[in-house]
Amino acid sequence: MDYKVSFCIPVYNQADVIYKLVKNVLEKSDESFQIVVADNDSQDNISEKLESIDDERLKFVSGKSIGAKPNWCRALENGDGEYLYLVMGRDKINPARIAGLIQSLAWAKEKGISVLRDDYLRPYRKYYEGIEAAKEFLSLHHPTGFIIERKAWRGVENREKYFQLAIVHPQTRVIRDCLKKNCKAAYLNNLVYNGEQNYDLASVRAQFDPNKKFYFSPEKVTEDYIKVLTMADEFDFSQKECDDFFIAKYEAMLQRVSYSFRNKMRDEVSAAHRGYKVRKVSRAEMIRNMIRSHNTVKKYYGAMLNPKRYQEMRSVLLNEIKNVCLGLE
Repeated sequence: MDYKVSFCIPVYNQADVIYKLVKNVLEKSDESFQIVVADNDSQDNISEKLESIDDERLKFVSGKSIGAKPNWCRALENGDGEYLYLVMGRDKINPARIAGLIQSLAWAKEKGISVLRDDYLRPYRKYYEGIEAAKEFLSLHHPTGFIIERKAWRGVENREKYFQLAIVHPQTRVIRDCLKKNCKAAYLNNLVYNGEQNYDLASVRAQFDPNKKFYFSPEKVTEDYIKVLTMADEFDFSQKECDDFFIAKYEAMLQRVSYSFRNKMRDEVSAAHRGYKVRKVSRAEMIRNMIRSHNTVKKYYGAMLNPKRYQEMRSVLLNEIKNVCLGLE
């Protein structure tokens, strides 16, 4: 069967949640799509539950435990659709929006667009090329909503290696390789994923181990943003284009390591490899993390495209850290 899109879902445990997600989507839409569930050696009955669903659009792939991010790659690798749509198992898919998504993907194929995001905060069907594509898409977006043409995915030689690296969003490396080939990138805003999440908090609370540290690390995010910044060196951009790219990404990094972290700490539920973990983070620990983030920037800024820009914005970074810390107890 020729599928227009494959929803690629990497999973580990959470059998009931994944079963409800898959069954709901398959029952409420008869569109030409595929659901690929890649199981990372779950310890529950997810295999038994999914195999009870009689629908040829469901493809269940299981194997040995290879780690969370490599399992993202396994899910994408097994997609048979013209386009591959990455979905984290904790996120909801709206089946009523799939028909509109397929229409948008037909538009994308006609325009020769290989990389896309289904982002409810972005302009509808707007596509970018060159420096504008890099500024928009070389970032640390949430993985759900990342869409890539299967032909383009297969053309990324090091795709498996990227997902084995210890980086927050390995799909950014895949996007970089596609953009280096001058491909177009677009936002769709079809709202198949609109930020809603699907999880059984009660069961996760019962499994929670307070001795494990699962929480948002601004230091880690800062390091990954710096890696994104230095990606511009690999493109044939002018100095002005590089400066524009640098300032756009740097501003995004400042926002991510400050306001985003503050919001995470206000919400006791945060995402981690094995689902959702509950963790109280003290004001003192939060300040230590922010200082480590700042020190990370200081350590790496010499490798950035424009070190002078860092010096100009250093006070901005310090003020952001101060403002965030003052608002927390």
